Amino acid sequence: IKVGWLSLAGVLPWLLLAGVFAGPGRFLRSSYELSLSNWLSPDLATQFLQQLPLQLSWPVVVVVLLSLAHAVIRQRDTLFAYTLVWFGVSYIFFTSDGCTQCVGHDRFALIWFPVIAIWIGGFAAGLAELGPFRWLSVGVSAALIVYIGLVSTVMRVSPLGPKYASYVNAAGSVPPIASASEYWKQNVNPNDVGTVYIPAGRVFEHFKDNPGTAGRIMTWDPQRMEFYSFKHELALQIYDCVNQCKFDTKTQMIDFSREKDVKHVLVASGRNYIGTSLWAQYLGPELGQAFEEGKFEPLELVERFDHGDHALLLIRIPGAGS
Repeated sequence: IKVGWLSLAGVLPWLLLAGVFAGPGRFLRSSYELSLSNWLSPDLATQFLQQLPLQLSWPVVVVVLLSLAHAVIRQRDTLFAYTLVWFGVSYIFFTSDGCTQCVGHDRFALIWFPVIAIWIGGFAAGLAELGPFRWLSVGVSAALIVYIGLVSTVMRVSPLGPKYASYVNAAGSVPPIASASEYWKQNVNPNDVGTVYIPAGRVFEHFKDNPGTAGRIMTWDPQRMEFYSFKHELALQIYDCVNQCKFDTKTQMIDFSREKDVKHVLVASGRNYIGTSLWAQYLGPELGQAFEEGKFEPLELVERFDHGDHALLLIRIPGAGS
């Protein structure tokens, strides 16, 4: 019973946050809704398991499986029971989320990393008990540490996300050691080393300084906007265009915006960690390049919010919105 209650410790705060702070203009985009039908879909039911090789790579997943087998066969103590229930309760909780696009999200999968670390630690300690083969414990631990160090800095391994190799640029090369210090100091190309920061908070600062001018705002990043809505205590009218809108011309964007009563459009500028333009999923190449070059007419650039090599463009639609 104690193990069960302790395992709920990672779930109860989430339910409290979802119940108290969920809703427009608040910290969470929506409340937690139990959806047991998710388990009827093999894909949804295994989404978080599918995340393991994407975040750890297959060699580490193999070590995790060996560690789990060792714990089941040889350990079976209170600590293992606690970690197993922790994993199970959290897995059921997050997989049963009514927000199906949240199921399998890499951020939620982080909750199992402490469990995995405990299992691997027990496995390494178990190897040390093998008498003449005790050196295996040191060897496996050392190899794992070196491997994790390499894949998180200078080596890309499929299917591990390329952003985890934080010292490797979009071209797949590592900056020369002699210039590494200056490379980081100048931060010449932050998008190449896995970091993309979009200054959405400054949009809220702009409309706080200019009340009554926002109207409806079209964005492809509604979750980021809702987070800053809570931070700045300002609820803007957001039109969510994720997976719905893609424009090849300014005329298309203007016509669509007028139809949906959209007054402003937010367009991200810059490139991500693999060198792809941030607007590539929702703007055609010619339109995106025109915005990059500052060619907005007949649209109007209200303000450009810069942050390093990235920026957020606040564009006004002529004759649209209230």
